[in-house]
Amino acid sequence: MATSFKVSGVDTYDIKTLSGVEVISDWEVVKEFDFTKASDHTFADGVAEAFGGVNWVCQNLSTYGGVDSYIKFIEGTGLQIFITGSSAADSNFYWRTMTTPLLQAQVSDIATAAGVSFSAEDTLCYQVLLAPTTFHNVGRTVSNPGNPYDGTTQDANNLQQRLIISDGSYGTATSALFCTAAPWLSSSITPHTASWSTRLGGSTVHATAGDPVDDVQIGGSSTKWPRCMEILAAPGAGYLTSMAHTSSTGKTITNFPRPLTMTYRSSGTMSWQVQQSIADNPGVSPSYALRHSNSYVAMSANIVLWNGIPGSYGPGTPFYISAGITATFTKLRILRRLPNGQG
Repeated sequence: MATSFKVSGVDTYDIKTLSGVEVISDWEVVKEFDFTKASDHTFADGVAEAFGGVNWVCQNLSTYGGVDSYIKFIEGTGLQIFITGSSAADSNFYWRTMTTPLLQAQVSDIATAAGVSFSAEDTLCYQVLLAPTTFHNVGRTVSNPGNPYDGTTQDANNLQQRLIISDGSYGTATSALFCTAAPWLSSSITPHTASWSTRLGGSTVHATAGDPVDDVQIGGSSTKWPRCMEILAAPGAGYLTSMAHTSSTGKTITNFPRPLTMTYRSSGTMSWQVQQSIADNPGVSPSYALRHSNSYVAMSANIVLWNGIPGSYGPGTPFYISAGITATFTKLRILRRLPNGQG
Protein backbone atom coordinates (compact mmCIF):
# COMPACT_ATOMS: atom_id res chain seq x y z
CA MET A 1 0.00 0.00 0.00
CA ALA A 2 1.42 3.39 -0.94
CA THR A 3 1.33 5.95 1.82
CA SER A 4 0.87 8.74 -0.72
CA PHE A 5 -0.01 9.15 -4.37
CA LYS A 6 2.41 11.79 -5.66
CA VAL A 7 4.64 12.52 -8.64
CA SER A 8 7.71 14.66 -7.88
CA GLY A 9 6.05 15.72 -4.67
CA VAL A 10 2.83 16.84 -6.37
CA ASP A 11 -0.42 15.14 -5.48
CA THR A 12 -1.71 13.45 -8.62
CA TYR A 13 -5.24 14.51 -7.70
CA ASP A 14 -4.11 18.06 -8.61
CA ILE A 15 -2.27 17.20 -11.84
CA LYS A 16 -4.10 18.14 -15.03
CA THR A 17 -1.50 17.02 -17.60
CA LEU A 18 1.69 14.95 -17.47
CA SER A 19 4.09 15.03 -20.45
CA GLY A 20 1.25 16.18 -22.66
CA VAL A 21 -1.01 13.30 -21.61
CA GLU A 22 -4.15 14.21 -19.68
CA VAL A 23 -4.29 12.64 -16.23
CA ILE A 24 -7.78 11.87 -14.97
CA SER A 25 -7.99 10.62 -11.41
CA ASP A 26 -10.99 8.58 -10.38
CA TRP A 27 -10.90 10.42 -7.01
CA GLU A 28 -11.21 14.15 -6.44
CA VAL A 29 -10.11 15.72 -3.15
CA VAL A 30 -13.09 17.84 -2.14
CA LYS A 31 -11.78 19.29 1.14
CA GLU A 32 -8.89 18.71 3.51
CA PHE A 33 -8.66 19.93 7.10
CA ASP A 34 -5.28 20.14 8.80
CA PHE A 35 -6.25 20.32 12.46
CA THR A 36 -2.65 21.08 13.46
CA LYS A 37 -3.18 24.51 11.87
CA ALA A 38 -6.25 25.33 13.99
CA SER A 39 -5.88 27.94 16.71
CA ASP A 40 -6.12 26.75 20.31
CA HIS A 41 -9.74 26.24 21.31
CA THR A 42 -11.52 24.24 24.00
CA PHE A 43 -14.96 23.01 22.96
CA ALA A 44 -18.18 23.05 24.96
CA ASP A 45 -21.28 21.08 24.06
CA GLY A 46 -23.41 22.72 21.38
CA VAL A 47 -21.12 25.71 20.83
CA ALA A 48 -19.82 25.94 17.27
CA GLU A 49 -16.26 26.87 16.34
CA ALA A 50 -15.40 27.76 12.75
CA PHE A 51 -12.39 26.16 11.08
CA GLY A 52 -11.74 25.70 7.37
CA GLY A 53 -14.96 27.50 6.51
CA VAL A 54 -17.04 24.95 8.42
CA ASN A 55 -18.70 25.01 11.85
CA TRP A 56 -17.50 22.26 14.20
CA VAL A 57 -19.75 21.33 17.10
CA CYS A 58 -18.99 19.22 20.18
CA GLN A 59 -21.67 16.97 21.72
CA ASN A 60 -21.98 14.46 24.59
CA LEU A 61 -18.89 15.74 26.43
CA SER A 62 -20.43 17.13 29.61
CA THR A 63 -22.84 14.21 30.10
CA TYR A 64 -20.69 11.27 29.02
CA GLY A 65 -17.08 12.46 29.17
CA GLY A 66 -16.10 12.24 32.81
CA VAL A 67 -14.21 14.62 35.07
CA ASP A 68 -11.37 16.53 33.33
CA SER A 69 -12.32 15.19 29.90
CA TYR A 70 -11.96 17.62 26.99
CA ILE A 71 -12.14 18.12 23.24
CA LYS A 72 -9.66 20.72 21.97
CA PHE A 73 -7.99 22.18 18.93
CA ILE A 74 -4.33 22.40 19.92
CA GLU A 75 -2.24 24.35 17.45
CA GLY A 76 0.69 22.26 16.27
CA THR A 77 -0.91 19.08 17.66
CA GLY A 78 -4.37 18.69 16.13
CA LEU A 79 -7.85 17.79 17.33
CA GLN A 80 -7.30 16.11 20.69
CA ILE A 81 -9.95 14.20 22.64
CA PHE A 82 -9.19 13.10 26.20
CA ILE A 83 -11.70 10.95 28.06
CA THR A 84 -11.25 9.81 31.65
CA GLY A 85 -13.27 7.06 33.26
CA SER A 86 -13.33 8.69 36.69
CA SER A 87 -16.97 9.60 36.29
CA ALA A 88 -17.79 8.73 32.69
CA ALA A 89 -21.24 7.31 32.06
CA ASP A 90 -22.21 4.71 29.43
CA SER A 91 -20.46 6.13 26.37
CA ASN A 92 -20.83 4.25 23.12
CA PHE A 93 -22.09 4.13 19.54
CA TYR A 94 -24.16 0.98 19.80
CA TRP A 95 -27.54 0.06 18.30
CA ARG A 96 -29.68 3.14 19.07
CA THR A 97 -27.20 4.75 21.45
CA MET A 98 -25.04 7.66 20.21
CA THR A 99 -23.31 8.87 23.37
CA THR A 100 -19.58 9.14 22.70
CA PRO A 101 -18.07 12.60 23.19
CA LEU A 102 -17.55 13.80 19.63
CA LEU A 103 -16.81 16.69 17.30
CA GLN A 104 -18.87 16.83 14.13
CA ALA A 105 -19.53 18.91 11.02
CA GLN A 106 -22.32 18.73 8.47
CA VAL A 107 -21.25 17.18 5.16
CA SER A 108 -23.36 19.62 3.13
CA ASP A 109 -21.54 22.52 4.85
CA ILE A 110 -18.21 20.98 3.87
CA ALA A 111 -19.40 20.73 0.27
CA THR A 112 -20.47 24.39 0.34
CA ALA A 113 -17.09 25.44 1.76
CA ALA A 114 -15.41 23.51 -1.06
CA GLY A 115 -17.68 25.08 -3.71
CA VAL A 116 -19.25 21.80 -4.81
CA SER A 117 -22.53 19.98 -4.42
CA PHE A 118 -22.93 16.27 -3.82
CA SER A 119 -25.23 14.04 -5.81
CA ALA A 120 -26.83 10.92 -4.37
CA GLU A 121 -24.89 9.05 -7.08
CA ASP A 122 -21.49 10.24 -5.84
CA THR A 123 -19.21 7.97 -3.87
CA LEU A 124 -17.54 9.77 -0.96
CA CYS A 125 -14.49 8.70 1.00
CA TYR A 126 -13.72 10.11 4.46
CA GLN A 127 -10.18 9.66 5.79
CA VAL A 128 -8.48 10.71 9.03
CA LEU A 129 -4.84 10.64 10.09
CA LEU A 130 -4.02 10.20 13.77
CA ALA A 131 -1.06 10.67 16.07
CA PRO A 132 -0.28 7.71 18.37
CA THR A 133 -3.17 6.94 20.73
CA THR A 134 -2.36 7.01 24.46
CA PHE A 135 -4.03 4.94 27.17
CA HIS A 136 -3.89 6.01 30.82
CA ASN A 137 -4.17 3.89 33.98
CA VAL A 138 -5.43 0.88 32.05
CA GLY A 139 -7.30 -1.56 34.28
CA ARG A 140 -9.36 -1.55 37.47
CA THR A 141 -8.31 0.35 40.54
CA VAL A 142 -10.91 -0.81 43.07
CA SER A 143 -12.65 -4.17 42.90
CA ASN A 144 -15.49 -5.74 44.83
CA PRO A 145 -14.45 -9.28 45.86
CA GLY A 146 -17.97 -10.04 47.04
CA ASN A 147 -19.47 -9.56 43.61
CA PRO A 148 -19.95 -12.90 41.80
CA TYR A 149 -19.27 -11.19 38.45
CA ASP A 150 -15.96 -9.74 39.62
CA GLY A 151 -13.33 -11.59 37.58
CA THR A 152 -11.72 -12.08 34.23
CA THR A 153 -15.05 -12.68 32.48
CA GLN A 154 -15.93 -9.01 32.84
CA ASP A 155 -15.58 -6.56 29.99
CA ALA A 156 -15.63 -3.49 32.17
CA ASN A 157 -13.34 -1.02 30.48
CA ASN A 158 -13.41 -0.65 26.69
CA LEU A 159 -11.42 2.27 25.35
CA GLN A 160 -12.34 3.34 21.82
CA GLN A 161 -11.75 5.96 19.15
CA ARG A 162 -13.95 6.42 16.13
CA LEU A 163 -14.48 7.91 12.71
CA ILE A 164 -18.24 8.35 12.33
CA ILE A 165 -20.73 9.10 9.58
CA SER A 166 -24.13 9.82 11.11
CA ASP A 167 -27.33 11.82 10.74
CA GLY A 168 -26.05 14.26 13.36
CA SER A 169 -28.01 12.79 16.25
CA TYR A 170 -26.39 12.36 19.64
CA GLY A 171 -27.25 11.08 23.09
CA THR A 172 -29.82 8.33 23.36
CA ALA A 173 -31.34 9.30 20.04
CA THR A 174 -34.26 7.49 18.47
CA SER A 175 -33.01 7.75 14.88
CA ALA A 176 -29.47 6.43 15.50
CA LEU A 177 -28.36 6.31 11.87
CA PHE A 178 -24.60 5.84 11.75
CA CYS A 179 -21.61 3.92 10.46
CA THR A 180 -18.49 3.86 12.61
CA ALA A 181 -14.93 2.68 12.12
CA ALA A 182 -13.85 1.84 15.67
CA PRO A 183 -10.61 0.35 16.98
CA TRP A 184 -11.06 -0.56 20.63
CA LEU A 185 -9.24 -2.08 23.57
CA SER A 186 -10.78 -4.21 26.31
CA SER A 187 -8.51 -3.49 29.25
CA SER A 188 -10.30 -5.12 32.17
CA ILE A 189 -9.39 -8.67 31.22
CA THR A 190 -6.02 -10.39 30.97
CA PRO A 191 -4.60 -10.55 28.40
CA HIS A 192 -5.98 -7.29 27.01
CA THR A 193 -8.01 -7.69 23.84
CA ALA A 194 -7.72 -5.28 20.91
CA SER A 195 -10.15 -5.25 17.98
CA TRP A 196 -11.04 -3.18 14.95
CA SER A 197 -14.70 -3.09 14.02
CA THR A 198 -17.38 -1.56 11.83
CA ARG A 199 -20.78 -0.96 13.37
CA LEU A 200 -24.02 0.30 11.90
CA GLY A 201 -26.81 1.89 13.92
CA GLY A 202 -30.57 2.03 13.69
CA SER A 203 -31.38 -1.66 13.33
CA THR A 204 -34.79 -2.63 14.67
CA VAL A 205 -35.00 -6.26 13.60
CA HIS A 206 -31.86 -8.02 14.81
CA ALA A 207 -32.07 -10.33 17.80
CA THR A 208 -28.85 -8.84 19.19
CA ALA A 209 -29.23 -5.13 19.81
CA GLY A 210 -25.70 -4.22 18.75
CA ASP A 211 -25.90 -5.84 15.32
CA PRO A 212 -24.94 -5.39 12.59
CA VAL A 213 -21.25 -5.32 13.43
CA ASP A 214 -18.16 -6.74 11.75
CA ASP A 215 -15.37 -7.19 14.27
CA VAL A 216 -11.88 -8.63 13.99
CA GLN A 217 -9.53 -9.29 16.91
CA ILE A 218 -6.04 -7.98 16.21
CA GLY A 219 -4.12 -9.12 19.27
CA GLY A 220 -3.12 -7.76 22.63
CA SER A 221 -2.70 -4.21 23.88
CA SER A 222 0.79 -4.07 22.37
CA THR A 223 -0.78 -4.08 18.89
CA LYS A 224 -0.23 -0.72 17.26
CA TRP A 225 -3.33 1.43 16.97
CA PRO A 226 -4.43 2.59 13.48
CA ARG A 227 -2.77 5.74 12.19
CA CYS A 228 -5.31 6.08 9.38
CA MET A 229 -9.02 5.22 9.19
CA GLU A 230 -11.46 5.68 6.34
CA ILE A 231 -15.14 5.21 5.59
CA LEU A 232 -16.29 4.91 2.00
CA ALA A 233 -19.93 5.91 1.53
CA ALA A 234 -21.34 4.52 -1.70
CA PRO A 235 -24.72 5.20 -3.35
CA GLY A 236 -27.53 3.19 -1.79
CA ALA A 237 -26.14 3.64 1.73
CA GLY A 238 -23.41 1.04 1.40
CA TYR A 239 -20.37 1.51 3.63
CA LEU A 240 -16.83 0.15 3.61
CA THR A 241 -14.34 0.93 6.39
CA SER A 242 -10.59 0.43 6.33
CA MET A 243 -7.86 0.94 8.93
CA ALA A 244 -4.09 0.54 9.03
CA HIS A 245 -1.05 1.52 11.05
CA THR A 246 1.73 0.76 8.60
CA SER A 247 1.93 0.69 4.83
CA SER A 248 2.91 -2.31 2.72
CA THR A 249 6.51 -1.09 2.99
CA GLY A 250 6.35 -1.37 6.79
CA LYS A 251 6.51 2.37 7.40
CA THR A 252 4.12 4.19 9.73
CA ILE A 253 1.38 5.99 7.81
CA THR A 254 1.91 9.75 7.96
CA ASN A 255 0.30 10.74 4.64
CA PHE A 256 -3.13 9.98 3.27
CA PRO A 257 -3.21 6.76 1.25
CA ARG A 258 -5.16 6.27 -1.92
CA PRO A 259 -8.74 5.20 -1.02
CA LEU A 260 -9.39 1.46 -0.75
CA THR A 261 -5.74 0.50 -0.37
CA MET A 262 -5.55 -0.19 3.38
CA THR A 263 -5.39 -3.70 4.75
CA TYR A 264 -8.42 -4.22 7.02
CA ARG A 265 -11.75 -3.73 5.31
CA SER A 266 -15.26 -4.23 6.61
CA SER A 267 -18.56 -3.56 4.89
CA GLY A 268 -22.17 -2.98 5.78
CA THR A 269 -25.40 -1.54 4.44
CA MET A 270 -27.70 0.95 6.08
CA SER A 271 -30.70 -1.19 5.18
CA TRP A 272 -32.58 -1.74 8.43
CA GLN A 273 -34.14 -4.92 7.13
CA VAL A 274 -32.73 -8.32 6.25
CA GLN A 275 -31.92 -8.86 2.58
CA GLN A 276 -34.31 -10.73 0.28
CA SER A 277 -32.13 -13.85 0.17
CA ILE A 278 -32.43 -14.37 3.94
CA ALA A 279 -35.11 -16.81 5.08
CA ASP A 280 -36.46 -14.59 7.85
CA ASN A 281 -36.79 -11.50 5.67
CA PRO A 282 -39.63 -9.51 7.26
CA GLY A 283 -41.09 -8.64 3.88
CA VAL A 284 -40.73 -4.88 4.08
CA SER A 285 -38.76 -2.51 1.89
CA PRO A 286 -35.24 -1.60 3.00
CA SER A 287 -34.53 1.90 4.28
CA TYR A 288 -31.57 3.87 2.98
CA ALA A 289 -32.14 6.93 5.11
CA LEU A 290 -28.53 8.07 5.67
CA ARG A 291 -27.44 10.03 2.61
CA HIS A 292 -24.84 12.65 1.72
CA SER A 293 -27.49 15.34 2.01
CA ASN A 294 -28.22 14.66 5.71
CA SER A 295 -24.88 13.24 6.87
CA TYR A 296 -22.39 14.51 9.42
CA VAL A 297 -18.78 13.44 9.77
CA ALA A 298 -17.52 13.11 13.35
CA MET A 299 -14.47 12.04 15.34
CA SER A 300 -14.72 10.70 18.87
CA ALA A 301 -13.09 8.86 21.76
CA ASN A 302 -14.81 7.14 24.65
CA ILE A 303 -14.76 4.58 27.43
CA VAL A 304 -17.47 1.95 27.74
CA LEU A 305 -18.00 1.09 31.40
CA TRP A 306 -19.72 -2.24 31.87
CA ASN A 307 -19.47 -4.37 35.00
CA GLY A 308 -20.47 -7.64 33.37
CA ILE A 309 -24.13 -7.36 34.42
CA PRO A 310 -26.30 -6.14 31.51
CA GLY A 311 -28.02 -2.90 32.37
CA SER A 312 -25.55 -2.02 35.14
CA TYR A 313 -23.48 0.80 33.67
CA GLY A 314 -21.42 3.53 35.21
CA PRO A 315 -18.75 3.93 37.84
CA GLY A 316 -18.89 2.35 41.27
CA THR A 317 -21.00 -0.69 40.38
CA PRO A 318 -19.23 -2.81 41.41
CA PHE A 319 -15.91 -0.96 41.10
CA TYR A 320 -14.33 2.31 40.09
CA ILE A 321 -12.29 2.77 36.94
CA SER A 322 -9.67 5.46 36.41
CA ALA A 323 -8.58 4.62 32.85
CA GLY A 324 -8.34 7.26 30.18
CA ILE A 325 -7.74 7.58 26.44
CA THR A 326 -6.18 10.40 24.44
CA ALA A 327 -6.92 10.31 20.71
CA THR A 328 -5.35 12.97 18.46
CA PHE A 329 -6.70 13.48 14.94
CA THR A 330 -4.25 15.47 12.82
CA LYS A 331 -6.02 15.64 9.46
CA LEU A 332 -9.36 14.89 7.81
CA ARG A 333 -10.10 14.83 4.12
CA ILE A 334 -13.12 14.07 1.99
CA LEU A 335 -12.78 12.71 -1.54
CA ARG A 336 -15.39 12.16 -4.21
CA ARG A 337 -15.63 9.70 -7.07
CA LEU A 338 -18.13 10.76 -9.69
CA PRO A 339 -20.41 8.19 -11.37
CA ASN A 340 -19.87 6.86 -14.88
CA GLY A 341 -16.38 8.29 -15.28
CA GLN A 342 -17.55 11.89 -15.08
CA GLY A 343 -14.92 14.47 -14.27
